[in-house]
Amino acid sequence: MDISKQTDLNLYEFIKLKSRELNIDEVGICGIDQYEKIEKDHNKNFSPLREIFPECRIIISACLSYNYRWNNIDSSAEGYIARYTTANFYKELKNRLKLLAKEIMNNFFNDDDDKKLYRIFVNSNVNDKLCAYASGIGIFSKNNLIAVRDRGVKFVLGEILLSMNSDFNQDKNDIKDICGNCSLCIEACPTKALLPNKLKKSICLQYLTTKEKWPLKINDRSIIDLWGKRFYGCTECTDICPYNNNSILDQPADNFTGFIGTKFDLSEILKLKKEDYKIRFQNNQLSSGWVKEYILARNALFALYNSGKSDVIKRYLDNLKDFGWSKKEINYLKKICNLLLDK
Repeated sequence: MDISKQTDLNLYEFIKLKSRELNIDEVGICGIDQYEKIEKDHNKNFSPLREIFPECRIIISACLSYNYRWNNIDSSAEGYIARYTTANFYKELKNRLKLLAKEIMNNFFNDDDDKKLYRIFVNSNVNDKLCAYASGIGIFSKNNLIAVRDRGVKFVLGEILLSMNSDFNQDKNDIKDICGNCSLCIEACPTKALLPNKLKKSICLQYLTTKEKWPLKINDRSIIDLWGKRFYGCTECTDICPYNNNSILDQPADNFTGFIGTKFDLSEILKLKKEDYKIRFQNNQLSSGWVKEYILARNALFALYNSGKSDVIKRYLDNLKDFGWSKKEINYLKKICNLLLDK
């Protein structure tokens, strides 16, 4: 669709200006043809972009930092959760992209049917990393994440897909490879799931903190020992990147949607009934349907075991029927407790 309004700025200049006003950390733009040149080599686990939004002509990629001073506690702290989920940074970015899209519509279009003109995706079925790479926001780093210029890897990504046809000029200076010979992220991975620019997802602790069934090759006891005191997620490979130190921010934590804290008293977590979990983590990724309540309880049990608190695990085992779990969930958590207590 052609642009039907005009501003004193070209599209890219307008997007950059409005993104700064909306506190979006970085933004890039590319055409669908440019994206598709690299899609076949990088998009193996995602649907082609034109299947998701056939009208797409332009990709606006954006990122939002979660590298805040309050969000950098030691990852050995009991009840630690991955830094990207201490607040709902994905929702924050999506809300800001909605505002940006509205600004584009108001200044460049006369059509009221926004659904035909654009779609917004954040942490969904679009390959956010590939969009960011194609749009010039950053490059793939050795930990398989997008390194945003010289600002590190602590960013969530999202995009606006536009159906408009437009000539745009974007300053796409080459982004240098910040990794070089550095392999700190690979060395930091607890389960050795990380290879240069490749992730063995099935043994990644981040992945395992969301799953009940683990691959047969995984030994429960060895993974539990590597689990540490974490409650949810793993960010060892992001925390170690020295470029993160260039962009630590100071905005207060309570300004963010879905802020739940950086660590938890796991003894208190295990006092929650099943129906309480979604309330406790309301408006955060931990309340999403794909994060099961009994898996969060399992994670807490692992962390308590590694904190030397077997007495809490024993009490939990003795009272499992009081927390509203289904029969299947009780049997699973009972098995976990017995494994940890060597029964």
